[in-house]
Amino acid sequence: MLGFIQFFGSIAILVVYVIIYQELAKAFGKSTKFAILLILLPFVGFPMLGFGDDKYVGKKYDTVGANTPKAV
Repeated sequence: MLGFIQFFGSIAILVVYVIIYQELAKAFGKSTKFAILLILLPFVGFPMLGFGDDKYVGKKYDTVGANTPKAV
């Protein structure tokens, strides 16, 4: 029984990593192909993000100062 839980827990962790890397690639304006690179070769993909010219763009609905209260 414990091996069964451990097996599905490992699968769940892999799924979560795939989702996180996909969202990270999107946050830098990259495609799904780049997310696959992050999954398969993280020692290549992460330095490309960190030392390259890529900028964090966030989600489309994020804007600068959107969460700050307006002065009345």
